[in-house]
Amino acid sequence: MNDSLPGRTGRLGVGAVIRSTIRGDRDDPTTLYSYLGGGALLADDTDYLNLGYWQDGPGSYRAAGDALAAELARFAGFAERSARRAVKTIVDVGFGFGEQDVLWARRFGLTIVGLNVTPPQIARAAARVAGEGLADRIRYVRASGTAIPVASEAVDGVLALESAFHFRLRDDFFREAFRILKPGGVLATADIVALQPLAGWSPTDLVRRLLVGGGRRFWHIPAENLYGPEEYRARLEAAGFQGVAVRSIGSATFPGIRALLQAPATLTRFPRRERPIVRLAGEAFWLPYRAGWVDYVLVRAVKPKPVRAAKSRKAGERAPSPRSAPRPDGA
Repeated sequence: MNDSLPGRTGRLGVGAVIRSTIRGDRDDPTTLYSYLGGGALLADDTDYLNLGYWQDGPGSYRAAGDALAAELARFAGFAERSARRAVKTIVDVGFGFGEQDVLWARRFGLTIVGLNVTPPQIARAAARVAGEGLADRIRYVRASGTAIPVASEAVDGVLALESAFHFRLRDDFFREAFRILKPGGVLATADIVALQPLAGWSPTDLVRRLLVGGGRRFWHIPAENLYGPEEYRARLEAAGFQGVAVRSIGSATFPGIRALLQAPATLTRFPRRERPIVRLAGEAFWLPYRAGWVDYVLVRAVKPKPVRAAKSRKAGERAPSPRSAPRPDGA
């Protein structure tokens, strides 16, 4: 590997990624993201690795990454920073290189605990936070989204920007997010969903299996996480969440990342032998979306507040005495 190329650590070659892809569900994303390097992979001025939000024609990949991070925060219900607003504490699960955390801290006034399982990303993100003078607002922990080292009912929000599809399993992440959120707290994700199951034997079914199934193994997405928006909603509700909202933004993500990965300026950042893989990655995002097999969504869900006994509407009506009130066990 050419260590002089942007974003390269020189520690892992493409062969390690191929072997990790073959292992599939027996491996986790650490190998892939360690290969992707020490940041600045797709542009000199940013460490983003997300698909970006290209709705309003951002002029750069950094601008598209910032736009996606800001869109997720707004969708979660976090308003732009205000001196009159109480500071909110959130957990950012799977923070990558932490670009969005700096944006969220400065633009939205958030205090952040970030979780990640990839050491090179944690080290680079922590160095950025220290350099930005935000170490008192952002701290990072090596931990999984399915075993979050945060006390119950301790935070106002849990955000996962393009990471929840990795978790083994997403259902376990939902339960952990519900546990650590305060009542009224919000879980919000920017996520990829499957719109059709990998089933059937027609030529179209086989192509879908090849593209979506191969992409799933490359990105280390457990097969159990391949489901659509309605199933996503049902699983959040099963975890205890209410007010689930799902918004499709596939048209603002997949075409933009495809164009970026096909651009000559992007391809020259990679060794010649890797450029066909980069082009293929662009098509692998775009083709399943165009075929209607996958989508990119923003999802928001709220942990309900405890239900309080309703006040009597009739003057003089008395609430049941503690002795006559039902016991929690139904006795």
